[in-house]
Amino acid sequence: MARVLPVIRELVGRLAVPISIDTRKAKVATAALNAGATIVNDVWDFVAIPTWPPSSPPIPAPGSSRCTTSGGPNTAISWRTSASAARESRHRREGRHPASQVIIDPGFGFAKTPAHNLELVRRLGELTGMGHAILIGPSRKSTTGMLIGEKDQAHRLEPSLALAVLSVQAGAHMVRVHDVAETVRALRAADAVVRGTPEALRDLPIPGPTG
Repeated sequence: MARVLPVIRELVGRLAVPISIDTRKAKVATAALNAGATIVNDVWDFVAIPTWPPSSPPIPAPGSSRCTTSGGPNTAISWRTSASAARESRHRREGRHPASQVIIDPGFGFAKTPAHNLELVRRLGELTGMGHAILIGPSRKSTTGMLIGEKDQAHRLEPSLALAVLSVQAGAHMVRVHDVAETVRALRAADAVVRGTPEALRDLPIPGPTG
């Protein structure tokens, strides 16, 4: 931890975006928040952090449905189990965090078969009724390679972009990615359809004979 804290402080001083950390330890979470981090992603869904620090961060981001199940790390988690775990996670935090400070991550790729991951994307919108922001991270996961029959990581960009766009269409508010610039360009186009035509495009003339 002693090596990480200076890195967080340096990033906070250089970047105009929130800093997120992954931990399941209250001591690490508190130290990181004091160093300037604003998002805590606890992959054990705050089970190991029973008491949240008094100086609660703006956005604690739990890894809902990403916890290892009682059947072990190789137990496949179906959509029903994932949705149930997300709801249980919400109930566990009621009274501890405002709804606006909680992000639901249904855990794409965590203890799920490729079929489960695809169903998760299809039914992502069902989680929006919980009243929290939805985050998903399909980027370059094994399922993206399986979809196109490729094992080479270098070929996972296009299916990752497709799943990011479909996730946004299904209701995701945030997408965790590796290829930031490419995903931003893809999601700008997707947002223009899903969330409404950008003001800057509304009154533009026909661009040319080929459209």
